[in-house]
Amino acid sequence: MTAARGLGHARELTGLQRDDKAAIHAAMRVDEQLDKGDIDGRAVWLRVLKAVEELLDKGPPGKHDRVH
Repeated sequence: MTAARGLGHARELTGLQRDDKAAIHAAMRVDEQLDKGDIDGRAVWLRVLKAVEELLDKGPPGKHDRVH
């Protein structure tokens, strides 16, 4: 899997970024890439998984958070 293709798949998660399903989906993709022996694809999905988890940890913006 190329990085561009992986990031294209990652865009699919945009609508789910504040949902537990996004993390599960990304983790499943990590496993799929590993099963295929696609180390680069696995690395892309690990980055996606980390980003999703960070979004989930942050939660919604707070009263004093700056949103652009």
